Amino acid sequence: MKKILLFVFVALFSINFDAQVKKKSISASKSPKGVIRCYTTENEEKLQKKNNKRTSNDSFENWIATKISKQKSIKGKISAVQTIPVVIHVISSGEAVGTGANISDAQVISQITTLNNDYRKKVGTRGYNSNIVGADANIEFALAVRDPNGNPTNGIDRISFCKTSWWDDEIESILKPQTIWDPTKYLNIWVTPDIVSTIGGVLGYAQFPSASGLSGLDEPDMTSDANTDGVVIAYNYFGNLDYDDGSFNLDATYGYGRTTTHEVGHWLGLRHIWGDANCGTDYVSDTPIHQEDNYGCFTHPKPNDCGTADEMFENYMDYTDDTCMNIFTVNQVDRFNAVLANSPRRKELLSSDALTPVTVYALDGEIKLNQICDISNDCVKANLNARLINRGSSPITSAILSITDGTQNYNKSWSGNLLPNKEVSIPISLVSKSSTNNVSVNISSLNGSTDQRAANNSGVESYQYVTTNSFNTTQVKLALQLDEYGSETSWKLEDASGNVLFSSAVYDDTSTPPAVKNFTFNLANNACYVFKIFDSYGDGLIDGYYKLTTSTGSIMINKTDFSSDYDSYSFTLGTLLSTSENLKASAEIYPNPATDFLNVSKVSSKAKYTIHSVDGKLVYKGNLTENKVVVSKLEKGVYVITIEDNGKTSQSKFIKK
Repeated sequence: MKKILLFVFVALFSINFDAQVKKKSISASKSPKGVIRCYTTENEEKLQKKNNKRTSNDSFENWIATKISKQKSIKGKISAVQTIPVVIHVISSGEAVGTGANISDAQVISQITTLNNDYRKKVGTRGYNSNIVGADANIEFALAVRDPNGNPTNGIDRISFCKTSWWDDEIESILKPQTIWDPTKYLNIWVTPDIVSTIGGVLGYAQFPSASGLSGLDEPDMTSDANTDGVVIAYNYFGNLDYDDGSFNLDATYGYGRTTTHEVGHWLGLRHIWGDANCGTDYVSDTPIHQEDNYGCFTHPKPNDCGTADEMFENYMDYTDDTCMNIFTVNQVDRFNAVLANSPRRKELLSSDALTPVTVYALDGEIKLNQICDISNDCVKANLNARLINRGSSPITSAILSITDGTQNYNKSWSGNLLPNKEVSIPISLVSKSSTNNVSVNISSLNGSTDQRAANNSGVESYQYVTTNSFNTTQVKLALQLDEYGSETSWKLEDASGNVLFSSAVYDDTSTPPAVKNFTFNLANNACYVFKIFDSYGDGLIDGYYKLTTSTGSIMINKTDFSSDYDSYSFTLGTLLSTSENLKASAEIYPNPATDFLNVSKVSSKAKYTIHSVDGKLVYKGNLTENKVVVSKLEKGVYVITIEDNGKTSQSKFIKK
């Protein structure tokens, strides 16, 4: 038996820390790649501090030991396969599928395959081992086919937020509660952009299971932690390079799926093999005592100063490289079985209906709306990306979306070839000008017919509109006070069409805040501009600011509280003629890229067009015919189309394939 030691947890600051502490409180050990391999122990400590009724570590171990003993005496070894339904929440900032954090379906599926290889000790995979105590856990994982509303799903729930990184407290307080599916029916796994904590960047973490029925103690609170239950993995550690079809975005060292195997192990009740202490215990009798966490790969034997002749560094609950992990032991599996049979939100999963198929119709479109990141104004209209997902059995070749945009009502058409369980992003340029606007999108028709399932064909988002400030100058000055973390900051100045006119250099980190950087922009009159600033770490400028002024020194904006990953400021120079009318009636073109023709919406039958190459050469001009422009004879490349309609003008770039 292992000597029972108290767990030693990394000391954390309270959740209400300020941005400067966030950056400077990095004290925990890291992997050779400079990342925190697992944050589960720290997350559990936070949960116990937040909820004093949550089961303590010692109480949980007393409880699970009793359950394991009873399980062995009554049932013996569990031989039937237990299948856990899974939903993967892919969190991004709106990238195309397969780009950045919005990982491809194939990358998601490769991780499910890896979980099954590892938990079933499958022969011919990296999950197989010949160790005498190596065990087939008889646990499998399957992507859900039914969502919480009874609609069909492929188990991949894509969600867009206006964030490129997430602090752990934001994940717990915002992301999880807003997106979780019923944790008694689904294992929720969130695949996110970069995860940031007080002690550094994190690969992943899990929520440890709760105990129930603890004699002699007040009944633990099983509800307050329910809306955060699950596993969180950063996107470039979720999936397996062994199955890469060319779309994967994975780390070379930790890109074989074992971060998720490790974290699901925590979710099912396992501790780290070294017990989070020097020569600590994981409360498992058939794993050897480890002196500490192991990074990299090793050869046997690997003795330590704890009296162990050979460590089990291949165990999934160590920190070795992904390609070196391949074992759960018999007694670790005993803990799995005790948790699945007795722990709240774990025991209900085996009777979930999430794997019960839903009737599949021929025509079934689902609408999901990305979060609207920009504020609409006189210079730039906010844009909404409506995601049309094919949940039917037949391809979708056309769709009409009915849009209620504040007080405005209009349609958006789409055409293409959308296969089952694939999706397409349909951009919608928003026109309402109330201070706060709700926009709803509903499927009006598919393939010229009616959507056969109405329950999943609409979505609602909101956005703001502000009046743009105007200044009588053609020269704008920027004063930028960086903090010590200059490498995190970048900025750009765009015109109303999104063309970048000026942009930042790459800044260096410094030991003290650098001198204020000053820039002068000479700009055209009677036009709109947008200044955008970014912080890759997500906490803005610590004791820094950005200030825009006119040539005479009048302050346009002085932002001293930029504390997120993105901020913008729009302004007009001179008089912008008919801006509001042009915005209200701006034409929209699709598809883009185009092959044979462009459709043009939001115009009258009298509209005219001109097409120029990007170097300004006139290529075509004429009248719209049935709201179409033939482009089949254009050479491949980028063009600008100008639409004139009743005295109003709008321009758009498009690509000819």
